[in-house]
Amino acid sequence: MITKISCLCILFLLQGLTVFGQNTNIVLPNSGHSLQDVLPANWTVLAQTAGDLNNDSIQDLAIVIKNTDPKYFKDVNVSSADSMDTNPRILTIYFGESGGSGYRKVLQSNTFIFHKTMPNMAEPFNGIHITDDQQLEVMFAIWFMAGSWSRDIHTYGFRYQNEAFELHNYEHTEVHRASGDLRITRVNFEMGEMEIENGHISSDEPESLETERFNLTTLKTLENLKKPFEWEFKGLNI
Repeated sequence: MITKISCLCILFLLQGLTVFGQNTNIVLPNSGHSLQDVLPANWTVLAQTAGDLNNDSIQDLAIVIKNTDPKYFKDVNVSSADSMDTNPRILTIYFGESGGSGYRKVLQSNTFIFHKTMPNMAEPFNGIHITDDQQLEVMFAIWFMAGSWSRDIHTYGFRYQNEAFELHNYEHTEVHRASGDLRITRVNFEMGEMEIENGHISSDEPESLETERFNLTTLKTLENLKKPFEWEFKGLNI
């Protein structure tokens, strides 16, 4: 049941992304000495994280920013909100240069970090993080204040290899807020393994655990994924 509910939520979300799609042609500077050097005027930082992404022992930066233009605030006619902020968002990654000489841009995505697409939707962006094993994690939490009992958490793990940020792993956690039923899907694309765990939030032990192996000749990248949830893989919208 929770999988069907989650699929409906993703369907509504994809429709909303089509209607309120990102709309910015801004190109960020190729280099800078600090975050302020690359931040456009009237844009603000949603999240930032630092760590070594390319195994050179130099600190790198991953940043999510958004515009603050009032024209992107849409009037809504619901009790939960007076307006909806549809300002464009950008995910960008800068590698640190040796000797502390600054940062150089290696990636900019104007489409991967999306805003809320419906008035009763909570803020979907849930943060970014550079892990100790040099992965960039991008997280989304999807739930609606009315019309759905499902809460979904999506975590994308990207690793810099082959001169691109390849999608190494993905995790989707679905929770039914009324029943407490829990379903966790974990995919390791590099190892060709998928694991599906069913259980309940009251227990640390799964009620069932399924595993499946697969062959994937080419890994997806952050660049060619474009947007979340548009890649159909093994019955999932990734």
